[in-house]
Amino acid sequence: MRHIKDSTFIFRNFDDSQTANDLSSMIIAGFENPNAPLLKVYTDSEKYDSVAAIKDAVWKGNAWGAVIVNDGFGKQLEQALSEGADYDPTSAVTLVTEESRHYFKVIMVNKAAQTVLTALEGPFSQKMFQQMVTADGANATRVIDQANANALITPFSYAVDNVAPYHFDMSMYILSVTLSLCMVVGSFIPSNMWKSIEEPFYKQVRITHVIALRAFINIIWAAFICIQATGIVFAFHGPLWSPSTRDFFAMFAIFLLNTLSFTFFIDCMQNWVHPRFLLGGYFTTLFVNIAAAVFGPELNNHFFRILYAVPFNNSGLMLRTLLTNGSYN
Repeated sequence: MRHIKDSTFIFRNFDDSQTANDLSSMIIAGFENPNAPLLKVYTDSEKYDSVAAIKDAVWKGNAWGAVIVNDGFGKQLEQALSEGADYDPTSAVTLVTEESRHYFKVIMVNKAAQTVLTALEGPFSQKMFQQMVTADGANATRVIDQANANALITPFSYAVDNVAPYHFDMSMYILSVTLSLCMVVGSFIPSNMWKSIEEPFYKQVRITHVIALRAFINIIWAAFICIQATGIVFAFHGPLWSPSTRDFFAMFAIFLLNTLSFTFFIDCMQNWVHPRFLLGGYFTTLFVNIAAAVFGPELNNHFFRILYAVPFNNSGLMLRTLLTNGSYN
């Protein structure tokens, strides 16, 4: 991804052992890869001085994620290698993630971070084995005999902690399609109906009751479609989310605002533009809104910041905030 360095990850080492410091150096070097997110190191900073503070920062959208070297990692690994003690490699590092940002971008950024950490497992294992072999009085056979096999083969791995899970059993693609259908069906049918009438009403289009009737039909139809879309989301919500009546009306309002913003634009065109030109403006506006869902302003060049003004992008952001219990708010 060309602008992946615009996504930042917090890094903090909570273990003061030499082993943890060696791993930290490798992680920092690994994230210098141009295809990895930007890693900001806070090991010696007063900021983000606890795991809870780091998770809160990610949840609030101050960072796309975080990489944490957990306290006690060095001691646990040393005991596993020298005494054969039980050892869980995934207890070494925690990768903090969230899913409230642009869904497609979050997938790519998190995958890039996981790729960096996974690629370091082999080199770090070799490094630890070499250190054990070159220690005074040690040899390869003795090291293999006394070490915990898991610790020797994989001295470090990582566990993923998703602090803002996306509470929807179907993918964000489906939710984006649902938003699109609300805009299309909620606007196209009344728009097409008026277009089919053409000249007889066009000559009287500025009459107040005709304009009011047109707006009334658009609003009623949009509300009907949006209630169905809200029902789809509630029917397939994730098991960890227990939506309330308040959530239902909040989601319905988001769908309705998204649809009515488009409907209002079409309604203005119906009032001022000749019917035969309606479809051109209609599809141009629709494609711009769908582009906002596909590309998004995040991790794109500055030109795409215009998408922050597009209703579809803001509706999608509000829905993701709602479906992640307020994350990235």
